[in-house]
Amino acid sequence: MSTPQWKSVWECESPTEAEVLKTYLESHGIRVFLQGQESNFLYPVLRVRVLVPEEQWEKARGLTEIFFKSSD
Repeated sequence: MSTPQWKSVWECESPTEAEVLKTYLESHGIRVFLQGQESNFLYPVLRVRVLVPEEQWEKARGLTEIFFKSSD
């Protein structure tokens, strides 16, 4: 089995927002990797990228748009 190519589906303002989106996408069968969620006093997180396998990107992008429209 080959290693998936990861593609960014969204950039979140905070690690908490990214975790909520990750949980939502995973509940729909999407694999998720968060990039940039490491934070400490000297290097605060500015944005967290939500990455999904390239073959799941279209489905994840659609779900992400629905997620953020419903939270307006």
